[in-house]
Amino acid sequence: MSMLIFLIMLPGFILLIPTVVLFIEVVLALPRKAENSHFASPRSMRVGIIVPAHNEGAGLLPTLHDLQSQITVGDRIVVVADNCSDDTAAISAMAGVEVVVRNDGTRLGKGYALSAGMQHLSSDPPDLVLFCDADCRLQPNVIELLAMECERSHRPVQACYLMKRAPDAATDQAFAEFAWKLKNLVRPLGLRNLRGPCQLMGTGMMFPWDVIRAAPLASGNLVEDLQLGLDLALKGSAPLFVPSAVTTSVFPSSENGAETQRKRWVEGHLATITGQVPRLLAGAGKRGDLNLLVLALDLAVPPIVLLAALLIGAWCIAAAAVLVALPVSALLPATTGVALLGTSLVAAWARFGNDRLLVLNPLKMTTVVAAKSRVYMQLAQGKKSGCWVRTERDDVKSSALLLAPELGCKDNIEANNVGLSKIR
Repeated sequence: MSMLIFLIMLPGFILLIPTVVLFIEVVLALPRKAENSHFASPRSMRVGIIVPAHNEGAGLLPTLHDLQSQITVGDRIVVVADNCSDDTAAISAMAGVEVVVRNDGTRLGKGYALSAGMQHLSSDPPDLVLFCDADCRLQPNVIELLAMECERSHRPVQACYLMKRAPDAATDQAFAEFAWKLKNLVRPLGLRNLRGPCQLMGTGMMFPWDVIRAAPLASGNLVEDLQLGLDLALKGSAPLFVPSAVTTSVFPSSENGAETQRKRWVEGHLATITGQVPRLLAGAGKRGDLNLLVLALDLAVPPIVLLAALLIGAWCIAAAAVLVALPVSALLPATTGVALLGTSLVAAWARFGNDRLLVLNPLKMTTVVAAKSRVYMQLAQGKKSGCWVRTERDDVKSSALLLAPELGCKDNIEANNVGLSKIR
């Protein structure tokens, strides 16, 4: 009987680990702490900016304009047009930035594009390197804030990367927006207040040149950014979070695009948990590195919907056992986990959530759980995501067409040809 009780309680005890980690991160993030955003002196370190782009020509210009408005003398912007079938390269050239055209049908993935950008910069290396996605918008002073912290710490730094709901989305994206904020603002903010490291998020990542130049970038990993941060942490350069530097993107408006994006993120996240948590724990134990321990525990927290489903499942199994023969104490671990998760979500929403969001709306939650369940079922059936497929979004007016009047061109075809002529 004792062994049976232990086996029934074991899933609840295991799930308590990531649940307690999440709870601690949320609690630590709740105090309002002012950040030092004062620029004591003009930045002297040169920044090289790499923008990996796969068929992003239609919406690339706003990102480039944001970057160009924040650079200073000596900075460089490099767009890597990676296996593109559109006018990404031409648009970039017309915008006045450096362009690297990469066509390689065998080595696919964002990591390969970043590696090509680094190779391009290596002939005249900058002091700092910023990775920025082609569909990302930058709020004011992002580059300056990241450079200031990167120079001070000589470690990789990560901006606060938030996703916003699409105005014309096919489904309600309020919960997705909140879940993203929980993952990319609340939790790393809690770790920062603990003076701990953070995970890399894919865009708004800045590195000292001598830290990133030898990093293993060239890969088809679905979450190459997350893996990069862990690799650098194992080498003694764990990333730091800079919440005042904010970058944003918009969720896909179509349900098909949103599901493709969800599947890629979940698949990459779960694969990284199983593959990297033991490696980080081993490194933390061998070297006594608390940064590695913190990153391992943070990484071990699965996607929120999956964590909630597992906890509820563990509670239901324990409840059924209690109804049959076991003591009520068998419910304790799973009940504690459910209570801590609920408290974490309510506290995070109260402090950071959107006022229009009703987290506990049954209809919204049912829709979210159904969408996530489809993803997990596809992964269980072995349906894997492809490497760096551009997320489906609504058609955007061609950037070439937007630039045509400025260039004195009559249409987007002529503007595109002008752009191509500028690429060397």
